[in-house]
Amino acid sequence: LGAGAARAGDAYLIAGTTDAGGVLGDEPGEAEGLVTIPWGRGLYHTGGPSGAGGDCLQWLAELLGQPDAAAVAALAGQARGGMAALLFLPALSGERAPSWSAASRGSFAGLDRSHGAAELARAVMEGVAFADRDLLGGLAFDRLFLAGGGAQSDLWCQIRADVLGCQVLRSGEQPGLVG
Repeated sequence: LGAGAARAGDAYLIAGTTDAGGVLGDEPGEAEGLVTIPWGRGLYHTGGPSGAGGDCLQWLAELLGQPDAAAVAALAGQARGGMAALLFLPALSGERAPSWSAASRGSFAGLDRSHGAAELARAVMEGVAFADRDLLGGLAFDRLFLAGGGAQSDLWCQIRADVLGCQVLRSGEQPGLVG
């Protein structure tokens, strides 16, 4: 509720050190690796905690000598388009929902000499957004409410909107601002 999700068809993510979220429905949802619990009168929540989130940007900040995750998010906005695909698997400390694999580890795929710090930053943000898509279990929803530190970056909100194929609303925003 604090993020703004309050009705069936809403999804939410708390974008913090690790992301946590879920989808609200008027019936219990079913998605492998996620938990469904009653969520008030006539609502059910299906979701859980991810192992990916802002900590991935903080890791990259430390690696690149940047002051913080916000600096890395700003750096991602400088990524050059039209380059070879660079993918990031954000399991730096294992993975929680929906795969629940403490032994999973992160990686970059497609890395070559043309990629620089900005492209690494963008790949990390995209990798977390794809982990968020997994976290929402393929369940149908109309809009996503986003709260937490990860909601402060316009670019990261847009990346999530693109990856999730939905309208993204920052906690407290009116419909139609990102999507």
